[in-house]
Amino acid sequence: MSKIPKLSHKSEPAASSRLVKARRILAMRKAFDVVKKRQQANIHRIPDLEERKRRLRQARKHAIGNEALLKQAIENLRQNGIKVFRAGSREEAVSQVIREIADNKLVVKSKSNLSKE
Repeated sequence: MSKIPKLSHKSEPAASSRLVKARRILAMRKAFDVVKKRQQANIHRIPDLEERKRRLRQARKHAIGNEALLKQAIENLRQNGIKVFRAGSREEAVSQVIREIADNKLVVKSKSNLSKE
Protein backbone atom coordinates (compact mmCIF):
# COMPACT_ATOMS: atom_id res chain seq x y z
CA MET A 1 0.00 0.00 0.00
CA SER A 2 1.26 3.46 -0.82
CA LYS A 3 2.06 6.00 1.85
CA ILE A 4 0.47 9.42 1.81
CA PRO A 5 2.83 12.32 2.49
CA LYS A 6 2.18 14.63 5.42
CA LEU A 7 0.93 18.13 4.77
CA SER A 8 3.10 21.14 5.36
CA HIS A 9 1.77 24.10 7.31
CA LYS A 10 1.39 26.00 4.01
CA SER A 11 -1.07 23.52 2.47
CA GLU A 12 -4.46 24.64 1.28
CA PRO A 13 -7.61 23.55 3.16
CA ALA A 14 -8.83 21.61 0.11
CA ALA A 15 -5.58 19.66 -0.01
CA SER A 16 -5.93 18.92 3.71
CA SER A 17 -9.45 17.63 3.14
CA ARG A 18 -8.29 15.39 0.29
CA LEU A 19 -5.47 14.07 2.44
CA VAL A 20 -7.83 13.20 5.29
CA LYS A 21 -10.15 11.46 2.84
CA ALA A 22 -7.25 9.52 1.29
CA ARG A 23 -6.06 8.39 4.72
CA ARG A 24 -9.56 7.21 5.63
CA ILE A 25 -9.80 5.24 2.41
CA LEU A 26 -6.43 3.59 3.07
CA ALA A 27 -7.53 2.71 6.61
CA MET A 28 -10.75 1.17 5.30
CA ARG A 29 -8.87 -0.84 2.68
CA LYS A 30 -6.53 -2.17 5.36
CA ALA A 31 -9.47 -3.13 7.57
CA PHE A 32 -11.22 -4.91 4.68
CA ASP A 33 -8.01 -6.76 3.84
CA VAL A 34 -7.80 -8.03 7.43
CA VAL A 35 -11.42 -9.19 7.30
CA LYS A 36 -10.89 -10.97 3.97
CA LYS A 37 -7.81 -12.78 5.31
CA ARG A 38 -9.71 -13.90 8.40
CA GLN A 39 -12.61 -15.12 6.27
CA GLN A 40 -10.28 -17.15 4.06
CA ALA A 41 -8.51 -18.62 7.09
CA ASN A 42 -11.81 -19.73 8.64
CA ILE A 43 -13.83 -20.73 5.57
CA HIS A 44 -13.08 -24.42 6.12
CA ARG A 45 -14.83 -24.28 9.51
CA ILE A 46 -18.25 -23.96 7.83
CA PRO A 47 -18.58 -26.86 5.38
CA ASP A 48 -22.08 -25.85 4.19
CA LEU A 49 -21.25 -22.17 3.68
CA GLU A 50 -22.61 -21.98 0.14
CA GLU A 51 -25.93 -23.50 1.23
CA ARG A 52 -26.14 -21.01 4.08
CA LYS A 53 -25.46 -18.13 1.68
CA ARG A 54 -28.18 -19.41 -0.65
CA ARG A 55 -30.69 -19.58 2.23
CA LEU A 56 -29.70 -16.10 3.38
CA ARG A 57 -30.28 -14.67 -0.11
CA GLN A 58 -33.72 -16.33 -0.16
CA ALA A 59 -34.60 -14.92 3.26
CA ARG A 60 -33.53 -11.42 2.24
CA LYS A 61 -35.53 -11.63 -0.97
CA HIS A 62 -38.61 -12.68 1.02
CA ALA A 63 -38.16 -10.11 3.81
CA ILE A 64 -37.16 -6.89 2.05
CA GLY A 65 -40.26 -4.87 1.25
CA ASN A 66 -42.57 -7.42 2.93
CA GLU A 67 -45.01 -5.17 4.77
CA ALA A 68 -46.84 -8.07 6.46
CA LEU A 69 -43.56 -9.41 7.87
CA LEU A 70 -42.62 -5.92 9.08
CA LYS A 71 -45.97 -5.51 10.85
CA GLN A 72 -45.52 -8.92 12.49
CA ALA A 73 -42.02 -7.99 13.69
CA ILE A 74 -43.24 -4.65 15.09
CA GLU A 75 -46.10 -6.37 16.92
CA ASN A 76 -43.74 -8.97 18.40
CA LEU A 77 -41.32 -6.26 19.55
CA ARG A 78 -44.14 -4.26 21.16
CA GLN A 79 -45.47 -7.38 22.93
CA ASN A 80 -42.00 -7.72 24.44
CA GLY A 81 -42.11 -4.18 25.81
CA ILE A 82 -40.00 -2.55 23.13
CA LYS A 83 -40.98 0.87 21.78
CA VAL A 84 -41.11 0.91 17.99
CA PHE A 85 -41.27 4.06 15.90
CA ARG A 86 -41.42 4.33 12.13
CA ALA A 87 -40.08 7.39 10.37
CA GLY A 88 -40.68 8.48 6.82
CA SER A 89 -37.47 10.45 6.56
CA ARG A 90 -34.09 10.95 8.14
CA GLU A 91 -35.24 14.20 9.72
CA GLU A 92 -38.31 12.55 11.22
CA ALA A 93 -36.15 9.73 12.65
CA VAL A 94 -33.71 12.20 14.23
CA SER A 95 -36.59 14.21 15.73
CA GLN A 96 -38.12 11.07 17.20
CA VAL A 97 -34.82 10.02 18.78
CA ILE A 98 -34.35 13.49 20.29
CA ARG A 99 -37.91 13.43 21.69
CA GLU A 100 -37.33 9.95 23.13
CA ILE A 101 -34.04 10.90 24.76
CA ALA A 102 -35.55 14.09 26.21
CA ASP A 103 -33.63 15.20 29.30
CA ASN A 104 -31.78 11.96 29.95
CA LYS A 105 -28.10 12.47 30.66
CA LEU A 106 -26.92 9.01 29.64
CA VAL A 107 -27.52 7.39 26.27
CA VAL A 108 -26.11 3.96 25.41
CA LYS A 109 -25.87 2.78 21.84
CA SER A 110 -25.73 -0.95 21.35
CA LYS A 111 -23.71 -2.45 18.54
CA SER A 112 -25.24 -5.05 16.29
CA ASN A 113 -22.03 -7.09 16.37
CA LEU A 114 -22.32 -8.64 19.83
CA SER A 115 -19.34 -10.94 19.32
CA LYS A 116 -17.00 -8.08 20.16
CA GLU A 117 -18.83 -6.84 23.26
